[in-house]
Amino acid sequence: MNFVDKQCPYCEKKTNTKDINNSFYKSSNAYLEILKKKYTSNNSISFDDFVEKNLKLVKCDECKIIFFKKWFDTETAKIIYNSRPHRVGWGSFNLFYDQSARLKNYIKRKINIFNCINSKIDKIDKYAEINCPFSGLMLLFNFAKKNYNFKLNILENLIKERSFFNDLFLKISNRIRILFLSCLLFHEKIKIKISKKNKYFEFLNQEKKFEIPLDIRLIKIENNNLSWNYNCNNMGQNCRKIFTYFENFKSVTFNEVEDESRKNNFKFDLSYLENTIDHVSDIKKTLLKLSALSQNIAIITHGIKAGPQHLYFLNEEFISNYSKLNGFRLSILTHEITSKDNNEFDNQFYLLSKLN
Repeated sequence: MNFVDKQCPYCEKKTNTKDINNSFYKSSNAYLEILKKKYTSNNSISFDDFVEKNLKLVKCDECKIIFFKKWFDTETAKIIYNSRPHRVGWGSFNLFYDQSARLKNYIKRKINIFNCINSKIDKIDKYAEINCPFSGLMLLFNFAKKNYNFKLNILENLIKERSFFNDLFLKISNRIRILFLSCLLFHEKIKIKISKKNKYFEFLNQEKKFEIPLDIRLIKIENNNLSWNYNCNNMGQNCRKIFTYFENFKSVTFNEVEDESRKNNFKFDLSYLENTIDHVSDIKKTLLKLSALSQNIAIITHGIKAGPQHLYFLNEEFISNYSKLNGFRLSILTHEITSKDNNEFDNQFYLLSKLN
């Protein structure tokens, strides 16, 4: 594990910076556990002290983004993101798949965010997110469509997946997997048939109504070393593969959307970035592409308490400057959504709307 000097990720150059206190660093960070297991120091300094001592958090004087001027080297960053699937993303998926008691509060929170944004936009028919299909509102939209059949839909598609193995043991293991999934599917069908009332359907109708966008797309960003991407696997599949089970939801690239925009003047009514924009390697290029393709951009950021697995953090100063320079009107929604004042340590909620 090594640490290297980093330039401003947005300005893409070395800039003057101001140091920020890094004492908020949490030793319980789950994403760094793999590094902790590999760390050896001959007992001279603990892993937590070693990491905190070598990290250097600063704010860029030019663009105002907060970033680690000294951060993990490329190989260490790969270990962080390749060692396990995205805990928060798959945790959200499992809430819908298992339909646990915590699901209602999760749905309430997501509906509250969406309705707050929706109240400030004329319409949201064309909708986009980037990279992670489970961080934003995709799960809610699909669940609202499928409702109690959400798990049924996932199981049916998992069973349809075909794998080919030369090894006899792997062939037998795969058949056992399919048999297990088929039993789960049978059990789920029986449960649905017996259940006369759909508690989640009733619950969704009790909540303030919202319209599901007609055109929902997930934009894939390749060659990105600050996110899980193709290493985000669970249930025997990648998260993006699971996303293909969401009926009528599209997986696209920037090139495809840009071609459509040139031909048909296509624009997203809303690009929704919940804890995803601060997981892209080229933030400047990505933001500029989204700005050209979107009438509105919702940005929910990680606060700096989220942990040093993030190279950089967006804040109010950065978002405000970006909005002014790129022709957006900025609405800060943090207090309206969370009842907390906007601050750099916790999640922040922003809506950028194109000025006509």
